Formats: sequence, structure tokens, C-alpha cells
Amino acid sequence: MKLGIYIYMLLLSLSTVFAQDAKAIIAKAQQSYRVNKYSLRMEYHSYPTYTTDKVYTSYDAILMKNSTDMYYKISTTEMILIGTDMLKIAHDQKLVQHNKVSQTVMDQINPMDFEKLLPYFVKKEVKETDKVYKCTFHTSEINQLPYSKLEVFVNKNTFEVQKQVMYFNQVKKYKTASGEIKTNYPRLEIICHPLGNDVDDEKFVLSNYIHKKGSTVTINKKYDNYKLVE
Repeated sequence: MKLGIYIYMLLLSLSTVFAQDAKAIIAKAQQSYRVNKYSLRMEYHSYPTYTTDKVYTSYDAILMKNSTDMYYKISTTEMILIGTDMLKIAHDQKLVQHNKVSQTVMDQINPMDFEKLLPYFVKKEVKETDKVYKCTFHTSEINQLPYSKLEVFVNKNTFEVQKQVMYFNQVKKYKTASGEIKTNYPRLEIICHPLGNDVDDEKFVLSNYIHKKGSTVTINKKYDNYKLVE
């Protein structure tokens, strides 16, 4: 009986250490993305199931930070935060959306901000190889996140994130190579390239997108055939 209790307490203490290690690793990795200026290239690969190795869709993405401003492009959509002006440009829809926001919105839309998600996870664990920490986070069955598990691979030398894997908790339809419609739980992998400092300053000039005069907002001429939504 005492042996059983001892084993239980040992396992409990180990799970606590793993959780603390996962939090500490993510906190240290987070510091890599809190510098004033950087660029980050990413690849988004979606898969129709948790286990398949066949990519369903792929997109290139780039994230640039310039002090408190941010530029993020994935596929044909751009999101720009300059001061308190937030722009979303959907090129496939020829749409420019403009909103006034608070500076804290950067934390909400930045795909490299993991710490804000930690309270949603009920189980955290770490595995490591010679080169990376693999931090795995599990949610409860009922939660506010769209996925049930998140894996974050962190480089042990640079503490930059190399990959994220999200396991979604809702079934989605997909089409097979033969045209058959199926449903399953998809996953998303985000490959992160090493951080760079090649930031395009022109992306952070508001007049390159819109012009403001008093309460009037107009679109830059290069977006003349786009619709402005406020």
C-alpha cells in the first residue's frame, strides 16, 4: 500500500516538473520574439487527419515586427498594425478593412505569442532530443480553443520555435485525390525559419495603404479597385 502511494506521488511530482519545464521553455522561447525588430518566414501545411503525411493545402507566410507595429501576410491576406490602425487586406476579395484598435491587439494576432494560451491547457509535458525541446500541451474536453493538442518544437541552442503542430477538435470535410468527400479531424503544421532582420520599412508606412484626413479615410491609389470597410 505504501509502495503504491509512493509511486503515485512520484508520478505526480514528475508531471509537475514536466509542466513547469514546458512553461519555462515557452517563456524563454517567447523572449526571442520580443525584440524590437525582426522578420520571420513560415510555411503553413494543413493535413486532413491527425496521422496522414499527405499535405492537403500549403501557404507561405511572413511576419515582420517593427517596434510596436506588425505586418503579417499569409497566402493572399495581409494584416497590418501601425499604431492604433489595424488593416486587413484580402486580395482575393479585393477588400480593405480598417479598424481603430488598442496596442494590445498585437498579442492577440501574433502567431508566435504562446504564453497567452497556457492557461487553457490542463496537461503539459516535455520531451527532448539533442537539438530540440518538444513541448506538448493538452486541453480539456470543453475549452475555448479550436484544437485539443498543441505541439511546439523549440531549438535548444537558439530557443527559437522551429515548428508548431495544432490538432483541431472539430471534424472538417476534405476531398480525396479520387474526388471522394470525407470527414476527419485535421491538423496544421507551421514551419518556422530562423529569425532574420530583413524588415521592409515600407510595410509600416500607413499612407502606403490608406490616407486619413480628420475622420475621413480613403484608400491608396494602388487599391482603387478595392472596397474599403470600416
